[in-house]
Formats: sequence, C-alpha cells, structure tokens
Amino acid sequence: MGNSLELSSLAPESMFKLADMLLAKSMEKAAVKPQSSNLCVLLKEGNASQPCYFIHPITGDVAGYVTLVNQLDTDRIIYGIQSPGVDNPDEQIDSIEHMAELYIEAMALSTATQSIVLAGWSMGGMITFEVASRLLKKGHKIEKLILIDSALPNTKNVISLINQQGLIHLSMDIVPKQSRQAIESYVIQNNVTNLDELEKGLIQGKIVISEVNKSLIIKAVRLLNSNYRAIEKYKTSKRIDDIPTLMIYAGIRNLEDVKRAWKPFLNQSITDYLSVEGDHFSIMQLPSASHSGKAISSFLNN
Repeated sequence: MGNSLELSSLAPESMFKLADMLLAKSMEKAAVKPQSSNLCVLLKEGNASQPCYFIHPITGDVAGYVTLVNQLDTDRIIYGIQSPGVDNPDEQIDSIEHMAELYIEAMALSTATQSIVLAGWSMGGMITFEVASRLLKKGHKIEKLILIDSALPNTKNVISLINQQGLIHLSMDIVPKQSRQAIESYVIQNNVTNLDELEKGLIQGKIVISEVNKSLIIKAVRLLNSNYRAIEKYKTSKRIDDIPTLMIYAGIRNLEDVKRAWKPFLNQSITDYLSVEGDHFSIMQLPSASHSGKAISSFLNN
C-alpha cells in the first residue's frame, strides 16, 4: 500500500492546481446559498427528507464542490459544510473531533431516524468519517458514504505527505499575480518555512500588498494552518461497518488495495468504486467531474 493511495491530496506539486478553483470562488458564490447556520450552505435544491452533506477539504470552504454538484442528477437536497473560519478568520478549529460536533449541530437533523448521505473530498473524507461515527453513536441513520480521493483517518500516513511550504504556495494562489509575486519574494528572501512565519510577516506589514488581498491571504493562511493542525492531531480507532460506500480516487487504483487500506476503518463497506483520470485537484473540475458526477448520481439514486 503506497502513500499516494493514502493521500494523493496534499502533495505540494499538486497544490498549485487549486489556484483556478480558489480564484473562481467569488463567481461560484452565486451558486452557494446560505442557510440558517453559517456553516451549512445550500449547493443544490431538492428533497429535504433525503439530505446529502459535502464536508469541506483543507481550504475550509465548499467552493471546490460546485462544479461536481452541478453534474449531479438527483432529487436529493445537497448541502456543503464549511469551516467557521471562512466567515470569521478569528474562529479557527484545530480538532477534527471538535469540527465533527460543530458540523453535526449545523446539520440540525430533525430526528434520529432521518436518513442522510455524507460526502467528503481530501481532508473532508477524514471529517466525514468522524461525523459518521458520531452520528451513528447518537442514533442517526447513515444511508451512504461518498469519499473522494480521501485521506485515510490515519495521522501517521497523512502527516508524512503534508509540506508546510506547499501550504504556503497554496495560500498564495488565491491572490492576483502581482500580490503573489510580492509574497513569494518575501518568502524566498526571509527563508519563510511555515504558515505562522508568513502570517507574522503579513500582519507586521512587511509584505506590500493591498489590504483586500492581505485580508484574503491571512484568512487562507489561518484556515490552512488550523486544518493542518487538526489533521496532525487526529487519531482514531473507530470503525464503521456495513454502510454502502462509494470511493472515488484520482488515477488508476486497484480496488483490492483500496479495500485493504480502508479495512481498519470501513469494514465490508466499500460497495462502489471509481478511478478517475487526473490528479487530486483536477478530478473536481471538468471533464473529470462529469465522470464522478455520473457515478455519484447512480450511487445516490440506487
């Protein structure tokens, strides 16, 4: 079992490819409708008695799901669960267990018998696993799970692939080119090696960029940093049995390898599997998102 299976998600060489998705966030916001909770946003209208929740990746927001959700052919209502740090940069959660409790509260499930589907991409898969475990313990019914190029809920395997400098570059990708160049120059000249050092330089005014872009990147840095710490601390011995699960991974993966990797966590649960061409980020965009959308639609409707 190779590390690429455990987390193709956060490899530094792939992080730059998130830029277009993040820069398009302002346009995608039109498709993301706020609900009563600022953590739960409506991605697709549908049957409220059959909700499906997509939980955020390491960026903390749900904009990366919009293209995929637009490909879904289902009557179900689709929500996204975003980090509290998206709306309030000072409210950062650095524990997956704490996130899970907050997100369960945000879902505001009406009864313990309401059947739901949980989905997560990348770090969102880890959070989805924890949310599912807790909901089951509370007596809720989890109808299905959807895990997209998901990190295993195994800190030892995940942390070896997370690179702080890769996260620095990821945070820089949300601002325009001119500001990005100013930040990159500061990072190189001052040998900045982690997100804390970058945030300190921004706050102290050592990087000359507009206040708007400074605010954007500080928020991104704080979200990435808190989510990184949450992944770093997460350890679980929980296991979920017999919940139909769709696994989608970037690139060619052997189904038996996937089942073997997830067996300690999802025993006898992986019922559907899809390998999609592309890398961790491109699979959330067209044309790969179209293939994933068809597989998810079929899984949801059957």
